[in-house]
Formats: sequence, structure tokens, C-alpha cells
Amino acid sequence: DDGGSPVTGYVVEVLGPKEETWTVLTDKWPDFEFIAKDLIENNEYTFRVSAQNIVGRGPPTETPKRKAKLPYDPPGPPENPQLPEVKRTQVKFTWEVPKEDGGSPITGYFVEKKLNGGEWVRVNAQ
Repeated sequence: DDGGSPVTGYVVEVLGPKEETWTVLTDKWPDFEFIAKDLIENNEYTFRVSAQNIVGRGPPTETPKRKAKLPYDPPGPPENPQLPEVKRTQVKFTWEVPKEDGGSPITGYFVEKKLNGGEWVRVNAQ
């Protein structure tokens, strides 16, 4: 309901971590979507939007709190690691793709070795 006067824009606000007052990001947004920028990764934010017309601003509607993060997560561990061939100075190491890709294609693997309780050392270049 536009209150009898067409909506002239939207007020978009954010409530950041440890903040007690809302910050206006824009007060004349013309569209139904808005990209909030310069967020700090791993902080939680709540957003709200209000419609406005020549009479004034209507009541806001809020989003749930959301953590700013990449739209994907790291993949799960590779499955079924095997050493099918073991020779004196080399081994053949095989595995299967992880069950979870984190929402993004797998782009490579880190293969590492460790000698008798030492540090893990990467052995592949890709």
C-alpha cells in the first residue's frame, strides 16, 4: 500500500556489529535491490528498508542478521586416500573428490608429506 501517493524511493539502513543506532546507507534509492559495500568480513549485519512518498517514510522491514562472508566455503576433505604403490623412494598417492565443494569448483589440491613427527611440507606445485 503506497498510502495514496506513489512511492518515490526507499531508505536503506544497516545495523552493524556493536552498533546501537541504524546508519542510513541511502535515503532515495529508486530500485528493489541494493548492494551494501565496504562490509567487514565475519561481522554480522542487519539491514532494513522503508518506502517513502511525498507524505513521508513508512515503517521499515528488517532482514535477519547475516555474517558478511564469501558466498562459498572451503571444500571438505578429499575422500578415500590410498597409497596403492609404495617403492623405495616414491609412493603413488590417490584420492577421490571431496563430498562437499563449498559451493565453488575444486581448483586444485595441496599434497603434503611429513617425516616422523616433523612439519608438513608441500610436495606438489599445483
